[in-house]
Amino acid sequence: MKERWKHQMLTNRAPAHVLVAAPLLRLIAVLGALLGAILLIGGLYLALGGALADTKFNLFGNQFSSTSVGVSMAFIGAVLVVVTFRRVLRSVDRLAALPEGDRSQPDSSAGIVPSSPGQKSLEELKRKLDRISQTNAKILKAVARADQYGIYVDKLSIATGIRRDELVYRGKELQNERLIEMINLTDLNFRLHEDLMKLLGANAAQLITAYFK
Repeated sequence: MKERWKHQMLTNRAPAHVLVAAPLLRLIAVLGALLGAILLIGGLYLALGGALADTKFNLFGNQFSSTSVGVSMAFIGAVLVVVTFRRVLRSVDRLAALPEGDRSQPDSSAGIVPSSPGQKSLEELKRKLDRISQTNAKILKAVARADQYGIYVDKLSIATGIRRDELVYRGKELQNERLIEMINLTDLNFRLHEDLMKLLGANAAQLITAYFK
């Protein structure tokens, strides 16, 4: 049964938003560094030459005052370089945090065709099923064998041989993974999660039961 679950080959690559913005961010970083270096070097040259003038200014929140034009110019260059790179790195972080969206075109550089949302969901489900403990798998399998109305906690306890309090505790774990739902009816009722049913369709119970054989 497990062989029927497809494995997608993934490559370590930057998010799409970062790749698109990379040329512009690189240009900004280069120009900022170049201008900053010119100001810094020019400022040091003037400072060594003894150019004097009272200067006082506030640059990007940094206050500075000096009697040397060169020192002031060098300070501006240094602040410009630091601020430019900080802004570029912050932009990269924000772009990397954006959702990828749907990539409709194959990624020729990686040599793979991006998977559809449905395939990604199946891969996520497979990872969840592979990570759960043997006891939780036993509970999930018993719930899958129940009908559409689920199974009450006391009956589930008899079917699995697990105490009620432990079933409730482990049921919360499975519910957090969106594998089952626990519903308060006349008693606590366990059933397959709605998201799981939508993903696997009408054969969800059979697929889950077969997966753990």
